[in-house]
Amino acid sequence: MGEKNHKIDIFKDKNQKKEYLGSLRNKKLDERYYKSEKPRERTDGEFHRDYSRIMYASSFRRLQGKMQLLGIKSDQFFRNRLTHSLEVAQIAGSIALTAGYKKKEAFVVQAGALAHDIGNPPFGHSGERKLHELFQGIGGFEGNAQTLRILTSLEKKKEDFPGLNLTYRTLLSVVKYFHRHKDGNAVIHSKFIYDDDYEMLRLFVEENGIKIRTLDVQIVDIADEIAYAAHDLEDGLRQKCFTMDEILHDFYRKYGNGSSYVKLEELVNQSKKDSGFSCSNLDSSVHSKLFRQEISSQIIHCLINDLGICHVDEKEQEKRGSQYTEELGFQTYADLAHGLKNITFRCINHNDAVFTYETKGNKILETLTEFFRKEEEFLPPEYRVDNYKCKNYENENMIQERLICDYLAGMMDSYAINCYQKITGESFEQMVIR
Repeated sequence: MGEKNHKIDIFKDKNQKKEYLGSLRNKKLDERYYKSEKPRERTDGEFHRDYSRIMYASSFRRLQGKMQLLGIKSDQFFRNRLTHSLEVAQIAGSIALTAGYKKKEAFVVQAGALAHDIGNPPFGHSGERKLHELFQGIGGFEGNAQTLRILTSLEKKKEDFPGLNLTYRTLLSVVKYFHRHKDGNAVIHSKFIYDDDYEMLRLFVEENGIKIRTLDVQIVDIADEIAYAAHDLEDGLRQKCFTMDEILHDFYRKYGNGSSYVKLEELVNQSKKDSGFSCSNLDSSVHSKLFRQEISSQIIHCLINDLGICHVDEKEQEKRGSQYTEELGFQTYADLAHGLKNITFRCINHNDAVFTYETKGNKILETLTEFFRKEEEFLPPEYRVDNYKCKNYENENMIQERLICDYLAGMMDSYAINCYQKITGESFEQMVIR
């Protein structure tokens, strides 16, 4: 949605293009972990097979009931995790094609984009923080880590192996941060992947000379940034969390009269013209709706057009666990992307309705965690430890904790709310915030 069809040249020259695209042509990347599953003869290729497996996974469908930034409402339709993922996939596919990917290859980044939020829990970022707090005893919880766990273990495609058995290239397209929660130097990382998946991928990349943070995941990551910058602004305007003038004012205070502010003003003025000179979100006029859609489209188009291979400093390399000193990034308007994302996020999270929704969500997750720790028999069979072979009580207890975490993280907001009501007899509306 939103970007215009045009060619961009993200590479400095032909040699750089050959280097980056060539690194993706390692045949080992096309392999699956369980090699007993043979490739099929199909015209759309193995990456489309990965794309289809993610699209039809129950974990992906459940994203429709998970909060994006604004709460899940029945009377108004805002973006949820599912619609966000579909939009990121569209942007990522467009970037890949314009960057020189073959059509079949573009399914890799689209598959990665579909899956990139599949591990996110109910109740948005607040829910992620709460689960991390509740399950510190087993190494915590992290949305990116849970995404990999779902793809490699929890979703089931065949009887004889766990996970979706995706190609390594598709798996690497969702590895934004290549760290354990706690590394060998006792450094704690807030963004990480779980130990089992870390070891599996570490062995694969080291044995096959592959650098972590492939161009695929760089495209998925940047497409996610672009979608956040544009679509959270659009939804926030619609919800009347702020006006466009307030966004411009906050942006100027934070970033001054630099190139990104000048560009944002230019995009706003152009969007006014294209929507009948309206930038108000305080009414329900057709011009107001057109403005919201047009400013979103203009931002996406601008940011895609600004992409290039940019220097990555050591601090950012360490944060990502990247082996690249240069990655895909914004050449001129990085502040535009990051500023819009941060300002809209802050404004929306200061909204009383969002704060109330998230606070109640935290209470629900606490209550459900306590309940299932005491009453394991109420868990679905696949989330009970007696289905696993454990060597001792300590392992058994840790596995059960992780399974409870898996179950809670997979819930839609509405399902978690209903579970809470059944257990406590208290409805979401009756909940008191203390």
